[in-house]
Amino acid sequence: MSASAKSAPTATAPTSVQQAPLAPAGPAAPPIPAAPTAASPCLTRPALALSVHVMGLYKQVNARYCQEKRLRGPGPKYNQGYDDKDGHYIVLFGEEILERYTVQEVLGKGSFGTVLRCFDEKYQEPVAMKILSEPGMLSTSPAN
Repeated sequence: MSASAKSAPTATAPTSVQQAPLAPAGPAAPPIPAAPTAASPCLTRPALALSVHVMGLYKQVNARYCQEKRLRGPGPKYNQGYDDKDGHYIVLFGEEILERYTVQEVLGKGSFGTVLRCFDEKYQEPVAMKILSEPGMLSTSPAN
């Protein structure tokens, strides 16, 4: 083969692809700060996030615990586990009543009800609460 018969590599013209500019041609604009949100500090400080939400989590766990304890307790269930056979409220210490009052102790029990010492979470003070007995409990049978 002769040298003229050899094919020489041909140079191809580069294809021109135009790209959009990434930034404006003028001076660089300062970055826009993100709007502050309530969750912003929690994202950078995990201990703060845990402490902010720990009380809500505790309340959910406590409510679930009290519910399960009432339903899984031994013996027949009266008033879905809230009352004993005489119609008196079954006290669970630490239980939260009406999402406001935390039960601390039993002050007394009588024929009309049970008196509890509770802590009012809204006003941050101790209170006494009387829970009346179910009037017709003596003649009813346990719930299934």
